[in-house]
Amino acid sequence: MVDQLLALCNYPIAGKVDTLSLKKTFPALYKAAPTKLIIPLQSSLTASLPFDSSKTLSHKPFADNLPVFQGASSFPFSLSHLVSASLML
Repeated sequence: MVDQLLALCNYPIAGKVDTLSLKKTFPALYKAAPTKLIIPLQSSLTASLPFDSSKTLSHKPFADNLPVFQGASSFPFSLSHLVSASLML
């Protein structure tokens, strides 16, 4: 799945393409979800320490409900807002 996400990030957009369909362009990525791959958000990568040393054995440094990929939409997504945002830079 990581390779598919990298391929999505590096996918060349040629010509006058307004939309992309994840299901058609990246079918392996579309089929890979749901997965237990954790989305690397700051909140999911920050460990907590126990307040009391007597609770060290039962302490969980990470939350139980970490964000993961549940699925992908089969609807095409628009690229026009991304192109206009990059032109402003």
